[in-house]
Amino acid sequence: MPGYTLDTDIVIALLKGDIRLLTRIQTAQASGASVSIGALPYCEILRGFEKLGNPVKLAAFQAHCQSFGVLLVDSLSILVRAARIWADLSVKGMLLEDADILIAATALEKGCVLVTDDSDFQRVPGLGLENWLV
Repeated sequence: MPGYTLDTDIVIALLKGDIRLLTRIQTAQASGASVSIGALPYCEILRGFEKLGNPVKLAAFQAHCQSFGVLLVDSLSILVRAARIWADLSVKGMLLEDADILIAATALEKGCVLVTDDSDFQRVPGLGLENWLV
């Protein structure tokens, strides 16, 4: 059973109350799959709530994260993978933002499927992708 890591757009949809998404997450967890959020999506969402100064939404976000866990960029292998992804995409003229490259590298190194609505991630060879918003 693969683990899943949620991209920023998916977490935002969850926080907006997308019931289909909540059902998919619960189904995955009930089947024994881990569901997490990466460190970069966590930071991207956290900084938005910090900027807005909305403690209610910040608390809801943090509650979701406690049930998921956060995938950290905690090894050199993630950084090496990110550098290789960057080099490969650069040669092909298909670069992604650095944050997206680190999100992809983290998912690959942690053995997770990236759940996203962002088709740009299809550029990353070998990255498992699912879109739970369709």
